[in-house]
Amino acid sequence: MFTLTIKNSSPTENLTTDTNSILSLPNCKHVSVDELDQWFSSNQWNEIPKIIHQTWKNRTLRERQIRWRQTWCQQYSDWRYHLWTDDENDLFVKTKFPWFYPTFKQLSPAILRADSVRYLYMLYYGGLYVRYEFL
Repeated sequence: MFTLTIKNSSPTENLTTDTNSILSLPNCKHVSVDELDQWFSSNQWNEIPKIIHQTWKNRTLRERQIRWRQTWCQQYSDWRYHLWTDDENDLFVKTKFPWFYPTFKQLSPAILRADSVRYLYMLYYGGLYVRYEFL
């Protein structure tokens, strides 16, 4: 296994509001948290669940992040995709892992919450977690 880290090429890169582009990905089926829960509880899978998880503070992404996400969706076109926001992460931990929630809320800086919640996605849903720094 190897990891390719892409460094920020432009610290002033434009931000793009991403509410529509997530839903318009040609190769990924973007799913809501409710759809993930329904699919997960249906037991319609018998292998590693084909879900790509990514997290970001909100739905506003840099253009390069949108391009990188699209490369994952093109390579894994039959997978589901969910971009988790900080608010969704908070609700996810609060409802699915209430015993951990007090600790989760105390983690500071906020990146520690994002770093910890990815393990909970894998534990609860399975699938593939991809950081935005990876192409």
